[in-house]
Amino acid sequence: MRRVLAFGLVLALALVTRARRRRTAIAPGAPAALPPPLPSLPAANGDERFVSVPWVALDPAPGRDELLVRYRAPAAATLDRVDVQETDTQLFVTVLVRTHTQALDAGATEATARVALRAPLGERALVPAPLDWPAERSHLHRDHPAA
Repeated sequence: MRRVLAFGLVLALALVTRARRRRTAIAPGAPAALPPPLPSLPAANGDERFVSVPWVALDPAPGRDELLVRYRAPAAATLDRVDVQETDTQLFVTVLVRTHTQALDAGATEATARVALRAPLGERALVPAPLDWPAERSHLHRDHPAA
C-alpha cells in the first residue's frame, strides 16, 4: 500500500512539473521576456576613497572604557569610523576618513573622536594602524587643541 501511495505522489509531482515547463517554455524564434529593470543606483564616485590617518590618544586613562583620539586628516575629509580591535594585551586602532583623491594635498585639519571599548584600557598597549596619509606623525601633539 505504501509503495502505491509513494508511486502516486511521484507521478503527480512529475505531471505538475511537466505542466509548468510547458507553460513557461518559449517557442523557438520567439523573443525572450526581459526581467523587470533593477532600481537605478547612484553613480559611483571613482575618486572617493577611505584613508587611514594618524592619531594620538588624549588622556588614555587605564580605568576608562572609552578612548578619546585626536586625528589629523585632509581638510575636506569626513570621519567615517574609528575601528578598534581589542585583545588582552593590545588595542589596534584605525581612524578612517572619507576623502577625494584631489583633496589629499589640500591642507589638513585636526579633530577629535570618542570610541567605546569592550573593556577598560588598563595596561593594554595602543597600536596604530599603517597610515595612508601623511607618512609622518610629528604634527600631532596631545597638548594642542583640536582645530
